[in-house]
Amino acid sequence: MKIPTAAFLLVLLPAAVLSWLNFFHKHVVTENSWQSCSSNMWNINNEIRQCKDINTFIFDPENQFNTICSSGEEFVTSYSWFDIVDCTHDRRSQYPNCVYQDQRLKAKNIKIKCVNGYPVHLYNLAKGTG
Repeated sequence: MKIPTAAFLLVLLPAAVLSWLNFFHKHVVTENSWQSCSSNMWNINNEIRQCKDINTFIFDPENQFNTICSSGEEFVTSYSWFDIVDCTHDRRSQYPNCVYQDQRLKAKNIKIKCVNGYPVHLYNLAKGTG
């Protein structure tokens, strides 16, 4: 029986790394990968099979998140300022056709929970907990 390489590698990754990958998938984007809240939320909603009420995306054009948890502290407030987008579900649409309102906010410090040097949770930026 042949085991796919990706599945094998996922088994070897520590839980903190998987949480970090999950964090990046749900919260970190570049200007090049941004389309709109409705389109960027599609994969997230597909995983949970419903329209998530609110989610925050952080624009990280210079890959600053690679070092945000390097201090070893559990909770970190960024020294860098990031542009963010809050995506709020319109409450009229239903899964799988979720519609979101985009609210772009400039220059926000962000608070992150770190585990073993990796970001795993985004704390209350604007309306929600990310």
